[in-house]
Amino acid sequence: AAEIYGGDITIRAVADSRFLLGNRDFAGNTVSDLGKKIGSLVVQTLTEAFPLFTQVSHARSTADIQIGTAATPTVIMGNTVNVIADTAANIASKPIGIVVAVPIAVMQTSSTVNINNAQITTSEDLVVRSMTDMQVSSIAAVQNLAGIGLGVSVSVVSSTATATLSPQSI
Repeated sequence: AAEIYGGDITIRAVADSRFLLGNRDFAGNTVSDLGKKIGSLVVQTLTEAFPLFTQVSHARSTADIQIGTAATPTVIMGNTVNVIADTAANIASKPIGIVVAVPIAVMQTSSTVNINNAQITTSEDLVVRSMTDMQVSSIAAVQNLAGIGLGVSVSVVSSTATATLSPQSI
């Protein structure tokens, strides 16, 4: 079992699949910034500008915090204790089609905080939070032929956010 003592304590899990490339993917110098811009442009061009008739986009984000899983209780003592699990996802499916275009967007997010065998003591606040943030864009761009065109958009979203304090948590 773990023991954590301190002033303001934050235990956080974040799963963020909103961006293909982000600032933390590069060192931040000018060469890396240029590489980031070129890389983002190439990826965006290949995945968004050239899909024909159909495009399938899929994103999965999972953040999981498990406290007090051992037989001996986990002890956490602080002024404030924050236990936060956050997931975020953003996907787009935008195919271009002649007569037919079918965008398919599938998003799965799961954010879990589970506090079992734990003794948490605070002199101020205890915050236990689990949340998901999702954005889906599914657009069919159809060029009709002889007045005939069909666009069908399919989006599947599965989201779970749970925060559980068991009877063994004090």
